[in-house]
This record gives sequence, structure tokens and C-alpha cells, in this order.
Amino acid sequence: MKAMICPKYGPPEVFILKDVTIPKPKKNEALVKIYATSVNSADWRLRKPDPQAVRLFLGLFKPRMPILGAMFAGVVEQVGDGYETFKVGDRIFGSVGMNLGTYAEYKCIREKDCVAKIPDSLNFIEAASIPFGVLTAMHILKFFDNKAGQTALIYGGSSAVGSALLQILKEKGLHLTTVTSKSNFQLMKELGTDENLDYMDPHFSKLQTQFDIVIECVGKLDYKRTLNFVKPGGRLVLVSAGIKETFFGLWTSLFGKVKAFAGWVGSEQIQYLDHIAMLTEKKKFKPVIDSVYPLEELVQAHRYVEAGHKKGNVVIQIH
Repeated sequence: MKAMICPKYGPPEVFILKDVTIPKPKKNEALVKIYATSVNSADWRLRKPDPQAVRLFLGLFKPRMPILGAMFAGVVEQVGDGYETFKVGDRIFGSVGMNLGTYAEYKCIREKDCVAKIPDSLNFIEAASIPFGVLTAMHILKFFDNKAGQTALIYGGSSAVGSALLQILKEKGLHLTTVTSKSNFQLMKELGTDENLDYMDPHFSKLQTQFDIVIECVGKLDYKRTLNFVKPGGRLVLVSAGIKETFFGLWTSLFGKVKAFAGWVGSEQIQYLDHIAMLTEKKKFKPVIDSVYPLEELVQAHRYVEAGHKKGNVVIQIH
């Protein structure tokens, strides 16, 4: 099978396309033919690595698992002994987490992986675009009540996580304001925003409005500035928090009037995918896809995503 190999840490150009042996499913595993995968912020951070602490669990000097990629959409081709979750022929999508390996034509998944059936209304490209943003967005909901009528500010509404959050919170009845570039305003309205702010507009830098919930999705807004947008007693979620921001959040939660959380810390849960599948069937959630690349152009896809200007998700089509 074809696979993109990451033999060492570094820029996107480290990827090499190689022919490797198709894996065989072990006990409690299933072999999946991967039709599409995705590239997101977590992927380029693992490749780079950023932060350097990534080396502690992925490999000190080079990735122990040279085939990266965690999200996928595909079809079950073979099941190993004891595997019972899906059967041969099922269309499935989800995440293999740090088991990695979806930048390839085939991947063995485990019973414990976060995987669900693809809704009939979605094709493989659409399905592969969903897991990263949705799994993060659904985890973030744990940090606040998300009651109808609450006000929420989402900085980076056009990101994978932001575009998923907008749709999920709109369905719950929140009043939504996004901060993004002006070119994204129409997309934001289609996803359900009530107000849109241009991060380049001088008026935004002087904005005094405060919100019940503030979610910073892209790690580009100064922490103190972000904190000023939160009402006393409100909630601040830092999706792309580094070590410094995580520390500031903990300090704020202990001694301030706002509860702050590092939104990236959490487990992937199958019910999150099942919930989105249900919303998709009811036409209350739609995938947001920026662009689609073939596997052979993974270098270009990683370069584009790392630049930080994508809208929604970047998908890699394999079959």
C-alpha cells in the first residue's frame, strides 16, 4: 500500500511517499481501507514537533510511528478474532488517537478507538472532515452550561473547531458572535452566527462587550485581551493553549472571577460522533471543507494548514 512516511521531525518536506506492507488485523482489531483522512493543527504540531514535549510520547529523536494521521473515513475490509464493533463492508469514520497511521491506504483500528458509522447523507471526504473539530468541540461543552440565551464569543470561528462549535451551540440556542476575517462573514452567517467581528477592524481592538462564554480557538489573541471579554463568573476556554496559557488559566480560575480551561485536554468519545451523525441527518450540521488534496500532495496540505488561514477542514483523498 501507499503511505506517507515521516522519518524525522521537521518541516512538511520531511514526508516521503513509500510502498509499505498492508497491516493485518490482530485480535480485537479490524482492517480499514481508508478513503480519506484530514490535516489539522494537531497533525503539523506532531510533525514539527510543537511543543517539543511531543517528543516525550511520540519519540525523542524521530517518530516511533512514522505514519502520522489520526482522523479517517473508510470501509471495513477484514476483522480479526474477537472484533465485534463493525462488520466487513461498514462505512465508518472517526479517530485512532495517538495510535496514528491514517496517512496510508489501510489502517488497523482497535475496539477502543473512537469510531462510528458514516451517516448515509455523507460521502467519505465529508466524513473525514468531521472528527477533529467535532471531537474537540463536544469536549469543550463540558466546561460551561451552554444554555439557550447565553452569549458566546468564538475567536477563530472559521477554524475546524470553531466552525463545529458554531453549529453545535446554535442548535442549543446560544447567541453567537465570532471573530474572524471579513472574507469569512458569509460562511459564518450560514453556520448560524448572530454577529461577526473582523479581527483586523480597529473597532474590534476597542470592543468593550463582555460575554458569558469566550472560546479562543486558534491561539492568536493575547491572554489578557481574551480575559477582558469574559463577564465576571463567566467561562474562558483556550483551545490552543500552550504551557504558559494553561498556567495563566489555572491561576485565573483559582484567584480570579472567571473560570478558565485548556480546551485541548480531554478524551475522544464515540457518543460525540453519534450525536453529530444525528444532527447531520437532520440537516442541523454540515461539514466545512476548505480544500481537498491527494495523498501525494500531503506536503502542500501540511504547509497550507500550518500557515493558519484555512476555513474549516483540509481533507486528504486516498481512494
